[in-house]
Parts: sequence; structure tokens; C-alpha cells
Amino acid sequence: MKRTAERRLSWVAFCLVLALAPASVWPQAYYASKDRNLVIVSDVQVKRSLEVTDTAVDYAYGALAPSGQYVIGSGLIERKSSYQPIEGTTLYLVSQDGKTRKKIAEDVLDAFPASRLNRLAFITRDFRLHIFQDGKVTTASFPNTTNYVSWLPDADRLVLTGRDADWSYDAMSSPRDTEEFLRMNTSNLFLYDISSDTLTALTDNDQANYNPVAAPDGEQVLFISTLNNYASFWRIRLDGSGLEQLTNFDPDGKRDELIPVAFSRSLSWHPSGAFLIYDTTDPGGGHSIWLFDPTGKRAQRIQQGRWPKLLSSGKTIAFETPEGGISAMTLPEFVRKQEVQR
Repeated sequence: MKRTAERRLSWVAFCLVLALAPASVWPQAYYASKDRNLVIVSDVQVKRSLEVTDTAVDYAYGALAPSGQYVIGSGLIERKSSYQPIEGTTLYLVSQDGKTRKKIAEDVLDAFPASRLNRLAFITRDFRLHIFQDGKVTTASFPNTTNYVSWLPDADRLVLTGRDADWSYDAMSSPRDTEEFLRMNTSNLFLYDISSDTLTALTDNDQANYNPVAAPDGEQVLFISTLNNYASFWRIRLDGSGLEQLTNFDPDGKRDELIPVAFSRSLSWHPSGAFLIYDTTDPGGGHSIWLFDPTGKRAQRIQQGRWPKLLSSGKTIAFETPEGGISAMTLPEFVRKQEVQR
């Protein structure tokens, strides 16, 4: 009874933080629909479909800020069975009415709009990082390959998953020997400064450290690591100090008590810093959306679905339903469901 009461009180405090979170500058959510249009969700009852002139929308990456131009990918990314990309998508900027477009790059695997300065990071099929701003594309000079980045709030820096220059999914799935297997499965976190074009290591170990997401305070990064030989959430400060494990302290314990980790691109902070939202795979198949409180080290499964994105006042999320549709729901309805504390 005491433990249950403590758990209820902890989530009451969690809901209070949620209710008091600042309501300024909240994002919309962007999805590619089945009919290859751009779906824009701004609240539970506000959703519209935008047809882009002469362009099919296969990937919706967000919008530049503050210009509001949409960032889309047209053309499906083709991959081998090893997941090695064969061909990337074509990256476009699209006007808010969908009538004009500007091609940024071809052979793109992923794109990440910043929250300010009209900056855009994107990764091409060779796993190189590029920055688009003021109509120009520059390529980062560092030799490391990457497949995921997260902007810091200042939009002058980003944190990324870095691997060796010869890394590929092919080499990862079919290594020549044990040494190459270990090297291809090693990744670390790096801080990249755009102005100086410099890369600084945040982690330096022989494990997999990946899917970083910068906190709203710009001082710490949450990420996934196998440092304890099981994929778990960790965090670290931007100066490389304060490395801390947050979940799954006993990976040999009961599997149904372990907190699952997030897919790439599905992990995002609430701007209050109170929690993160993400999706993961269920043991029996399908996807579920989770909330995670890094301070209390608690997690809660809230809904079937994937690609959750925060909306409006921070109390609402958009997500893709198991049937492939786009929906939105209010978080307070979720917070009282299926509580899990570890």
C-alpha cells in the first residue's frame, strides 16, 4: 500500500509539472500520408492534408524555424536486406501553401530541422553530415560517419552518433572477423560545433552509444548505451562529465520489468524537461508509445502507436496509429494509465 501511494504521489507531481509547463512556441507535427501528401497536426481537433505541387511526399521531416517552410523527402529510400541504403530520397523545402518547392539535395537518408536560425542538418547515403542555411549546403569536415543527430537549443551545435569512417550496415552485418565485428558495433557520442566545424567526443568506449537527444536546458544529453551489456537509457553532460545510467540496472532480472529503449527519431524531450516521449517495439510485435521521467527514473506505457510528437500546450501528442493513420490525443488521459515504476 505504501509503495502504491508513493507511486501515485510521484505521478501527481509529474502531472503538476506537465500542467505548469510553459505554453509558448510549441511545434506542429508532420507526417507523410498514405496518399503521399503532407499531414500537418497542430492539436487534437486540428489536422490538415497538404498536397505539394508535382511532388509526392514520402518523408516529412518538419519545418524550418522561423520561416515555416516544410522539409520533405520525395522518393522512397531503397535498402538491401542488410539495411544498407542503395538510394536515398530527394530533399525539398516547400512553401506553406504547397505550391512552390526548392530542391536541397539528393540521396538523403534523414533530415533534422533546427528550432531556430532556419538551419537544417541532413545525412546522405554515404553517412556524411551536411548543414543547410541561407540557401547553401556545407559538408562537415570530420571523417566519422553518422546516422543520427540532435540539435542543441542554440542551433549552433548538435550532438551526434559517430562511427568509424568505413562503417556501413553491410560491414556491420557481415564483418570479416571478430575485430571488425566489434569495431562496426561500436559507436560514440560527439558534439559538433557548426561555426568552427569541430567535433568533440562526449563518450569514448567500445560499446554502442546512440540515439542522443539534447535536453531543453542545453546542458545534458540522454542517449541509449550498452555499457551494462543491455540497451538502457543513460545521460551525460555536454562537458563529458556526469555519465549516469538511468534504467535497467539488473539486465538479468525479469524481462517484463525492463524499460524498453527508443527507436531513432522517436525520442523527444518535453520542453519543461520533466519527461521524454518515445516509441518502441512490443515483444509480441507492433509499437507502443512510452513516457520516461529521467529524474525519477520511471517509465509508463501509454498507447499503441509510433512516431509520437508533442503538440500545442505540451499536453497533446500526435502519433501514427497501428492501422497507419494519423491521430492525436491529450496526455493527461494517458498519465493515469498503466503506470510502471522501476
